[in-house]
Amino acid sequence: MANTTPEESYPSSSLTRRTLLTRGMAAGGALLGMHSSVIAMSALPEWRGILGGTWVRGRSMHPPQSEATIERATGAEHPITDPLADFAVFDERYSHLEVDADSTVLFEHEHDERRHPLVWARTAGRGRIVYDALGHDGRSFDSAGHRNLLRRSVGWLVEER
Repeated sequence: MANTTPEESYPSSSLTRRTLLTRGMAAGGALLGMHSSVIAMSALPEWRGILGGTWVRGRSMHPPQSEATIERATGAEHPITDPLADFAVFDERYSHLEVDADSTVLFEHEHDERRHPLVWARTAGRGRIVYDALGHDGRSFDSAGHRNLLRRSVGWLVEER
C-alpha cells in the first residue's frame, strides 16, 4: 500500500467495520485518538464525525519538535481538566487543525502568535471521545503533565454513565 492514496485506504468492502465503529460509539463506546490518528484515519468518511475534528491537508502543519508549554484552554470546564494545569512537553505540536463545534477544547499551544487546539473531548450518542494530538514519540510521555492528562482522559472515557 505504499502508493495508496488515503482515499483508497478504506475500500467499500470495509463498510461492515465502519458501521460497527459508528454503532459502537453511539451505543456507549470509548475512543482515545492519539497524535497521527487525526491524519491516518482521515480517509474513513465517518472519522471526522467520530473524532470531532480533522487535519486539513494543505493548511494543518506542525513546527519542529521542541520543548513547549501546553496550556489549559480558556474556559475549559470539563471533568478531565478540573485538577490539571499547564505543562511542559517535548513534542511535535499540530497546528491549524479544524475542530468541530460540539468538541470541547481542553488544551492548546501557541504557534506564530496564535493559539491552536491540541486536546479535545466530545460525546457522540452515549459514546465518549478524546483526541490528544501529542505523542509523537516517547519523549512526549516523559512529561508528568502529559501522563496526568492521559490518566484523566482514560478515566473519563471509561467511567460509568
